[in-house]
Amino acid sequence: MMRKGLLRFLGSLFIVLVGYYVYTVIPQMQAVSVPAVETPSQIKKVADLHEPSNPAATKKGNKVYAIEENPYADYYKLNSDYTGWLKVNQTNIDYPVVRGEDNAYYLSHNFYKESDVLGAIFMDYRNVGMGYDENLILYGHYNTHNQMFADLEKYLEKSFLKENPTITFHDPYTERIYEIISVHVAPAESTYIQTSFEADEFEQYYNKVKSESMHEIDSAFEPEDRLLTLITCNYGVEDGRLYIHAREIK
Repeated sequence: MMRKGLLRFLGSLFIVLVGYYVYTVIPQMQAVSVPAVETPSQIKKVADLHEPSNPAATKKGNKVYAIEENPYADYYKLNSDYTGWLKVNQTNIDYPVVRGEDNAYYLSHNFYKESDVLGAIFMDYRNVGMGYDENLILYGHYNTHNQMFADLEKYLEKSFLKENPTITFHDPYTERIYEIISVHVAPAESTYIQTSFEADEFEQYYNKVKSESMHEIDSAFEPEDRLLTLITCNYGVEDGRLYIHAREIK
């Protein structure tokens, strides 16, 4: 009798493990596929031409100006929630960024709005983008196969931070470079995800995250600063998050 019960238990356990592998492990191993885009250095600016060679051109005085489509326009066609492109050197982080109507949808949907356990890299729905926010926040899942924001874990090592101190975020019109000011692990708290501030709150926030950094980084607050905060899960503490804070280099 006991033997039959044990066999039934082992059979049930096997079914659970197979289900976990099929519905969790395999989806996490899938490749994250997003069409390639021209790098910012390849983006052409409006040309000042003396002879018209572009069918989409306009003449002003004795000069002809070429009109070229924004090279990121195709991403808007694929997903109207597209808001920019994020790249971190020496990592797999090279993804489009979207913004939903809340901070839940893109936890379980990819760039194509398909159900996906990997989700997408997404901007906090309260953010405006394009340099208007005091603190621009981007979220991404931690994944054991180094996809999405898993490689942010590399910044736990001071040597990696020293070699890769900047993050690039290209919004629809501008390439923005951010220099890291803080790397820290802490429980998920609303105090770390403020997007706007009153009076001296912004300086207090800046000094708070800087003081909590696990690496000593030389930087001082300036009133005109604009911050970028990247957030992913970290299991070093209960309900933990890894926070990377960086400020825009003007």
